[in-house]
Amino acid sequence: MTASPVRRKTPGRGQIARGALRAFALLALMGASGGSARADEPADRPGPFPIRDLNPFIQVYGLPPFEPAELAPSRQVQLQLALDVVNNAKVASGASESITLDGETYRLALTVRYGFTGWLEAGIEVPLVFHSSGVFDQFIENWHALLGLPKGDRGDLPIDALDYSHRDQGQESIAVRSNQQGVGDVRLLAAATLYRAPDDRREVSLHGSLKLPTGDSAHLLGSGSTDLAISVNAVDRSLGSLGITGFGRLGLLAMGDGDVLATRQRHAVVFGGLGLGWRPGGRVDLKAQLDVHGSFYESELRQLDATSVQFTIGGSIFFGRATSLDVSVGENLFIDTIPDVQLNITLSHRL
Repeated sequence: MTASPVRRKTPGRGQIARGALRAFALLALMGASGGSARADEPADRPGPFPIRDLNPFIQVYGLPPFEPAELAPSRQVQLQLALDVVNNAKVASGASESITLDGETYRLALTVRYGFTGWLEAGIEVPLVFHSSGVFDQFIENWHALLGLPKGDRGDLPIDALDYSHRDQGQESIAVRSNQQGVGDVRLLAAATLYRAPDDRREVSLHGSLKLPTGDSAHLLGSGSTDLAISVNAVDRSLGSLGITGFGRLGLLAMGDGDVLATRQRHAVVFGGLGLGWRPGGRVDLKAQLDVHGSFYESELRQLDATSVQFTIGGSIFFGRATSLDVSVGENLFIDTIPDVQLNITLSHRL
């Protein structure tokens, strides 16, 4: 007698939706239960999620995460440990090019900032980058089912495989098919306040970063180029009486000659973002964010040459005045331009 194959029981769309709504409602209740301000409540206001595009061929360059307009307070150190996880499952080909993006990328970055005065800060970001075959395929399928999104190329790709590769004119220009890990490209940071309203409700700051070629470009841990990014970041806390905060940025990334798809690389990319934050009480922020950037390559493939738009939703939980935890999920609004789903967990602490 032949045994029937055991089927994995996966949660249905209704179960996932109810679970997500319960988690979102719990965050709101935690915030609302905070009541009036207390000594242990956070000093920080709602700010953006520190995310970036983790397409393996884009994350090697110096595109900065969305940073808050507020700088580190005078003579204080701000520590931030951010973990990003993305799952890629895309295949495309054109007349002269083809690309395979199958695997997961993890990026763990430690950022240290120091406030020299109330209007000037400097810092450094040191990332560790991991490319692997991954474990989140089932989660991505459930997430797409929840939002009613197409599966794309997932049905045509093997499970638990890593293949980040590109062919140009019949020649393989780069290929990563075994697990890789190492230090990525280090960034040096600086920011200065340009304007701060007397009532502290509006603030504008200038941010700059210099990315150094410290990562291994052959394994997509770095780009092999030195990149300079400049942006103007703003925050407005006067968007209503319900505690809503708006934030945005607009910037330009200038890139040196890199080793990754060098013959197709662009040398300048415009980027920007908009977001809203709501603090229902004293200990939780609920936030939504939109991040946009131009294309990094001259290519016939949409995965390399298209404007990318990512929508992110989540929240921040505060543990007293100095420590907070961000949790967010980002979704690609235009299929194929960036990874399908991006998870971000960020722990921040002020000394």
